[in-house]
Amino acid sequence: MRKRYNVLAAIIISCMSFITANAQTFTISGKVTNNTSKEIVPAVSVVVKGTTQGTYTNSNGMFSLKVDKLPVVLSFSSIGFESQDITVSDASKSIDVDFKVNNALGQEVVIAATRAPQKILESPVTVERMSQSLIKNVAAPSVYEAISNLKGVDVHTASLTFRSVTTRGFVSSGNTRLNQLVDGMDNQAPVLTFR
Repeated sequence: MRKRYNVLAAIIISCMSFITANAQTFTISGKVTNNTSKEIVPAVSVVVKGTTQGTYTNSNGMFSLKVDKLPVVLSFSSIGFESQDITVSDASKSIDVDFKVNNALGQEVVIAATRAPQKILESPVTVERMSQSLIKNVAAPSVYEAISNLKGVDVHTASLTFRSVTTRGFVSSGNTRLNQLVDGMDNQAPVLTFR
């Protein structure tokens, strides 16, 4: 009878060790730095490619992520930097990521008096455009200074740091006649009349 209990106990222990060996997790950690200035890069998204599992780098550029199996592909992304994928097959080594800066400018600024897209030559209103190269090369401290030089556009300076874009003839500190869209979303609070 005692031999049966010993055999049963040995089977249970071997099953438990098999289960714990298969349930092992690996901790991947590392640091993200700027490849040109070698400064740390905080708030970088680190995601296991093909899953929703991920994390962010802390204020020191460090990250730590637990995964169930190796190898995995980690995808690093952040605004202003090029996305980068790294394959990790050994969790014992710390990963150092040199993040490349993305030097591309945003889209051009378009000021128009209608929401519907129209061709410039067929439009009954004046449409002024600022291309990316013009924004890059303009001799002005901000985009608002450059916009004020466009035909039919007034930029009203209500205080030292508050500027309101208006059209010719409707100068006021809070213009509700003009929609300011940034990436397709309204950028102006209508009640408070600021951007």
